[in-house]
Amino acid sequence: MKSKRGPIGPPIGGLVRPNSVGDFNEVDEESWTAIAQLSDNETHAEFEKMLENMNLSEEKKQPLLHLSLNKKREMLSMNSRNIARTQFHSPTDYIQYLSNGDMSLQKKYRCIESLRVALTNNSLEWVQEFGTKGLQQVLSLLKECFRSKYVLLSY
Repeated sequence: MKSKRGPIGPPIGGLVRPNSVGDFNEVDEESWTAIAQLSDNETHAEFEKMLENMNLSEEKKQPLLHLSLNKKREMLSMNSRNIARTQFHSPTDYIQYLSNGDMSLQKKYRCIESLRVALTNNSLEWVQEFGTKGLQQVLSLLKECFRSKYVLLSY
């Protein structure tokens, strides 16, 4: 069966994007089960890794490190859900989208707005993955916008 957007099935990456509350609940249950099976030491280690990835200062980490084990597991589960929901907007996705020369500047502008939010809200690891290649693409786009504006002003 085909829809207006093409064949129905998993996306190219093979991951099925949740599209209903029921699908998100399945993701929640899976992540909670995996986290609940961690030993206490593994939970503490994963929690510290999550905090490190959030790029929090030591001052902000300290109160969180003293939370109960159940609260840490809950926060790990929430973080896992957040990652599952945003996995379709990886740094590579942004870089590829912005490098498309056939796209209007308005669409690229909307992508840059989304990228600003992603760079602010995602983990340090995500930002590092965006890195130099992503910044080069953003600079290239800024140059394109500048040239386009210059051409418009000269006429």
